[in-house]
Amino acid sequence: MIRSQWNKPKQKLDIGFIRHDNRLLVDLEECKIAEDLLNEQILGVRRNPPPKGGLKVVLRVAAEGWEVPRDSFF
Repeated sequence: MIRSQWNKPKQKLDIGFIRHDNRLLVDLEECKIAEDLLNEQILGVRRNPPPKGGLKVVLRVAAEGWEVPRDSFF
């Protein structure tokens, strides 16, 4: 699961994976196994990050013809 975390020293939003040895994030430019559309969304969030301490970012790409109800939970 890709996460986001505010990097206070660099004053920027890091997007990546939680390190195995702590709660810090390993920043990444792209995910090599993700759909291209998700990587495009990651770039979009980098260009226009939510306000510090603000919104949670959810990135999804649904399979063609597949609909997820707005009130779904998984």
